[in-house]
Amino acid sequence: MKTRTCLWLRVVVCSLFLLQPVSPLASQSLTLLDTLPGHSSSGATAVAAGGGVVVGWSETPGGELRAFRWTPAGGMQELIYAGSSQSIAYGVSADGSTAVGYALVPGGSRILRWRADTGVENLGNVPNYTASGAALGASADGSVVVGFVTHPRGFQRGFHWITGGGMMNLGSLGGTSLNDQSAANGVSLDGTFVVGWTRVAASDTDYRHTAAFIWTEANGMQSLGGLPEASLYFDRSSASAVIPDGTIVAGKVRTASGQWHAGRWVAGTGWSDLGTLGGSLSEASGISASGTVVVGWSAIPSGDFHAFRWTPERGMEDLNTVYASLLQGVELETATAISPDGRFIVGRARIMADNRHQAYLLDTDEVQDVQIRATTHLDGFVGDPVSLPVHVELRSPGQSTPVQQYTVNLGSNGEFSLTTQMNGIWDVSVTVPHFLRRTVHKALAFGRLHLSLYLINGDIDGDNEVTLFDFGRLVTAFGSMPGDANWDANADLDGDGEVSLFDFGVLVQNFGAIGDE
Repeated sequence: MKTRTCLWLRVVVCSLFLLQPVSPLASQSLTLLDTLPGHSSSGATAVAAGGGVVVGWSETPGGELRAFRWTPAGGMQELIYAGSSQSIAYGVSADGSTAVGYALVPGGSRILRWRADTGVENLGNVPNYTASGAALGASADGSVVVGFVTHPRGFQRGFHWITGGGMMNLGSLGGTSLNDQSAANGVSLDGTFVVGWTRVAASDTDYRHTAAFIWTEANGMQSLGGLPEASLYFDRSSASAVIPDGTIVAGKVRTASGQWHAGRWVAGTGWSDLGTLGGSLSEASGISASGTVVVGWSAIPSGDFHAFRWTPERGMEDLNTVYASLLQGVELETATAISPDGRFIVGRARIMADNRHQAYLLDTDEVQDVQIRATTHLDGFVGDPVSLPVHVELRSPGQSTPVQQYTVNLGSNGEFSLTTQMNGIWDVSVTVPHFLRRTVHKALAFGRLHLSLYLINGDIDGDNEVTLFDFGRLVTAFGSMPGDANWDANADLDGDGEVSLFDFGVLVQNFGAIGDE
C-alpha cells in the first residue's frame, strides 16, 4: 500500500497561476528547484499542466518538512498553515490554481486545500475519523480532492471531497470494521475516477487481501485485483494515478516472487508488470493523460534508486541514462509525477558533490498528441452531414480570440475528430454552417477529449443569431434547388436539397435563438 507523510499550507504569496496554457519552459532542460531559505533539502510531489507550477516539501536541517509551491517567476514559496510544525503539499490541480496536502498541528493533522482566491481551507473530516489525514490529489480545477482520513486508533479510510458537497468516506471492500482500511491516492482530471488501495473481503474463491481500487459515484468501489500468479499474497496491488476516462491506471503490483514492481492496469486486460531497472523493486507514481507514459522509481543493481519513464515502445528507461547530458553531477532518484501532456517530470534529485537532495523539474520536450472527438446532434437536419465543414477554435478560458483554429469535415453520423499537440484547458468553440456556435468551457484537452454537442439550426447569415435577416435570406432562396440562380446552400436548413416550407419550419422553431460566444 502507498504511504504518505504529513502536510501543509497557506501561501505567503497570493498570485494565481492558471495554465491555459502556460508558456513552456526551455526545451529539454533540468531545473533544480532549490529549497526554502535556510533549508537543507527538498522534494517535488506534483506538477501542473505546462510545468509552470510544482509543489512538494522542503526540509530544515532539523528534519522539519514544509510545504512549498514553485513557479518560474516566483521561485519556491512556503505554503503556511498557522500553528503547524510540519507540512507537505502532495498534489496540485492541472490549472495550477490549487494545492492540496496536510499540516501537522497539536492533536493531529489538518487536511488542507489552498487556493489563491480563497486562501487556505481545512477540508474537515468524516465521522469517527478525527485524528488526522492528508489530501493526496486534486482534479484539474481543484474542485475535487481525495486522500485518507485516520481513526484515533490509527486505521485509515479513503475520502472524496467536492466543493459544495463536503467529504465522503469511500469505505472499503473489506467490510465496515476499523481494520477494513483504504486510501485514495489519485483522481482523474475531471474528478470522476478515484484510485487507491483497499482491503478486500474473503470470498468462496479467494482469500482476504489488499488490492488497488477504482471508484466512481455511479459504480462505487471496485477491486483491480493483481497478477494471477501472485494470488496467494496478501498485498497484491496499489493504484497511484488514473487517466481521464478511467481505463488505465498506474501503481505497483506484487509479482510471483513476492516483489513489488511498477504496474499498469488496463480495463479489460488487467495488470502488467513494468519491470525494474535491474534491481528487485519499483513503483509507478504518475501517468500521462493518454496512459502511454508512466513514471516512478526503481532499484538498480547497486541497490540505489533511480527515476524511470516507461512507454509501450521503449519499455522502462532510466532517466539518468536518457538525459545524461543534462545532469552534470546530478542523479535523479525518484520521479513522482508527470504533467498531463507527458512532457514535464518532477521528483527528487541527488547532487553528488555534497550528497544534498533537491526537488527537480525535467522538461523532456516530448509532447503527446491530443485526440479531440465530438458527436453532434444537428437540429432539424435530415441530409448528409458529410457535406458540412466544421470550424473548431481553441481559446483561453473566458477569452474570445482563438489561440488555434482547425477546419474538419463531419462524418456520416455527424461526428468529427482532430489531432493536435495543443494540450491544455481550453474553451472549445464549434461552428457548422447555418448552425449556432456551441462553446464548451474549460474542456480538458489532454490525452483524449470527447465532446457531445447539440447544434441549433437556422443561422443562415452566420451572425450567430436566428433573426429576421435569416428569414430574409430564406425568402430570397425559397423554392430553389442546386443550380438555380437564387440557390443558397445555407438556406437549405434541413439539408434535403431544396429550400422549402420545411426549412421555414426549422427557422420558425428556433427564431430568436442566440449561439454561445
